[in-house]
Amino acid sequence: MTVKVCIAGGDGLSCRVMDEDLKQAAISALQALHDRFGTYESAATELGITRQALRDWRTKGRVSITRVRDVSRLTGIPPSTLRPDVFAPVEHQPDSVSAA
Repeated sequence: MTVKVCIAGGDGLSCRVMDEDLKQAAISALQALHDRFGTYESAATELGITRQALRDWRTKGRVSITRVRDVSRLTGIPPSTLRPDVFAPVEHQPDSVSAA
């Protein structure tokens, strides 16, 4: 589902479209990182980013494309789940069958 999110700030009203699936994936990734490292600060350090960058993921409703593979490696969440708008799901290829 896609929703429009508007935030009032010093520069007026700022609106953007946010896909709920992307937002949920970002929230799940943040929770998994917190569970693994104990704090967002430790998770950010492991990723080589700031805590503010992690907050931005929640605010923007998506994991940064430059960190998707790292987050996937650390959390076990597939890149196609974290950013389905960028990474296609890996389809299972059936084992080849030899004709007799």
